[in-house]
Amino acid sequence: MTTALDQRRARARRIRRLHRIGSWLLAVGGALALVIGLPWLVWRGPYLLDKGYIDTATVGEAGGSAALVTGLRTALVACAAAIGAGVALVYTIRNYRLTRRGQVTERFTKALERLGSDQRYVRIGGALALEQIVQDAPEQATHAAQVLGHFVRDRAPARLGPPSAPDGGSVHQIRQHMCTSLGGAWTAWGFERAPCL
Repeated sequence: MTTALDQRRARARRIRRLHRIGSWLLAVGGALALVIGLPWLVWRGPYLLDKGYIDTATVGEAGGSAALVTGLRTALVACAAAIGAGVALVYTIRNYRLTRRGQVTERFTKALERLGSDQRYVRIGGALALEQIVQDAPEQATHAAQVLGHFVRDRAPARLGPPSAPDGGSVHQIRQHMCTSLGGAWTAWGFERAPCL
């Protein structure tokens, strides 16, 4: 018996497979067009595109037809180079986005490790690292707010002891720091107020 989740997963696998097949077909078609179509178009293209203006009997002589053929061939090669530059640009943009996403994920993971530390200053550094991640990658704001909210709820008791208590000072400092320095950011992240207030 298959569940709805299994059906969605199977559908997602089929879609990924179709995307993969489509990407391969597009790549093979582009390679064939480049390897076979472009040389043929450079060789025969001027005679097909401007056959009314080219005198095939005088192309080899010092006539205007030779200049026209050379100009058209140069334009075709320039167009192919521009298309290649566009493809390279798209590939570069894709790689940039993937690299940036990986860097943000790595920074987020390190900030979470710092929040889980037993040392007070390392935890404060983790909170500051999450704040910096949100400034650099605003799409991570919701996740950072959830993490900080759960951290404050889990680590800070409902009633704080005095800052001079054995661990009260550490929790109190971290909670105080997150509520004051990130207080304005909570509303920007979609919270009505800071979860620690």
